[in-house]
Amino acid sequence: MRLLTYSLASLLLAVAAGVLLSRASGQVVVAFADVAVQTSLGFFVFMLVVCFILLYMIVRMTIGLLDLRENYRRRQRTRRHGKSEYYLTQGWLALTEGNWGAAEKLFNKGAPYSRMPVINYIGAARAAQQQGAIDRRDHYLGLASAKAAGPGYAVGITQAELQLDQQQTEQAYATLTQLDTDRPGKDKVRLMLLQASSDLKDWQQSLALLEEMEKKSAVPIEKIRAKQLQAWGAILVQAAGSGDVRDLNKAWDKVPKKLKKELYLIEVYISGRLCYEDTSDCEPLIRQVIRDNPDPGLVRLYGQVQGKDTDTDKQIALIEQLLTGHDRDSILMLTAGRLYKRQGLWGKARSWLEESIKAGPTAEAYYELATMLEDQADIASAGVYFRKGLTLAAGAGTKQQLIIKN
Repeated sequence: MRLLTYSLASLLLAVAAGVLLSRASGQVVVAFADVAVQTSLGFFVFMLVVCFILLYMIVRMTIGLLDLRENYRRRQRTRRHGKSEYYLTQGWLALTEGNWGAAEKLFNKGAPYSRMPVINYIGAARAAQQQGAIDRRDHYLGLASAKAAGPGYAVGITQAELQLDQQQTEQAYATLTQLDTDRPGKDKVRLMLLQASSDLKDWQQSLALLEEMEKKSAVPIEKIRAKQLQAWGAILVQAAGSGDVRDLNKAWDKVPKKLKKELYLIEVYISGRLCYEDTSDCEPLIRQVIRDNPDPGLVRLYGQVQGKDTDTDKQIALIEQLLTGHDRDSILMLTAGRLYKRQGLWGKARSWLEESIKAGPTAEAYYELATMLEDQADIASAGVYFRKGLTLAAGAGTKQQLIIKN
């Protein structure tokens, strides 16, 4: 098209030049050996322009013929790229829509045409996993790794994500550890390592990663705190089950000072201490918290801590003080009943336990009341409360099972 335009423009220019020169007088004589040609100046100029145009066209055609193979290859590449974009786009659309089988086929079809087949193979791997075809997933990941430029960081990230989704936690941990070795300090890898280490219950590794993330402000502090509480809580539970109270106390001493104020960790620690004798030293820790914040979990535990140095009268005084502001709190009343029962004040103990049941019946309150009546030889009444407590506990267990199933 461009050649035709140039030719027409040149022809028009030649005609215009011929018209102008035809009005001018003059002769041109060209002699070569014994031959001489004589013509007008206008005609000579006209023929000169025509020869130039013909020569230009011949040169252009020659170049075009020489570039014919390259032009063909260029058109083929354009066609291949068009197919690649089509299959890739349709594949990701099918993957987004949840059409896993179609997505896998589209990614496979587009891979031979793509300049970056690694993207197609990553998509195919995701589609295969959604179909439960783990062998095919690993095959596609292998192809993606072979086609990737460089160490294949994106392929490794994808592999770890898919392994975590498939609960292949140990394999994911190995993959992520290798990625972290190759390119250390990447936040995404660290976050995934945190997930893997938590799933594997490697709490020390989790805490180390959390400390690093907190320093870098890589994750919102609320999420870091939640993960830290989970890790330290698990460490305390593990220490509590060791059979040696010293292990539990050592674990509590290692908890950072800023986290020792967290109600959840205090409750986990005190619950663990109740597995061992003499928890009198736990009373000041709970008292300090519930005086300003009568957390139900800690208030319940406050009625259970005791030892040779425990001042039960002091505990009762605090609970009665709290009851003045929370007179219908069933947990506070349960704790009051427990403490009065420990003091042998049966009348007050029974009154508070019955009030606790009225405010919000719990299996604990029924049990405390039943055992107290049993100690007083009121076997019939004790049996009634034992049955009510068992019924309530069984109902709560059934309800919990239904919640888990749904």
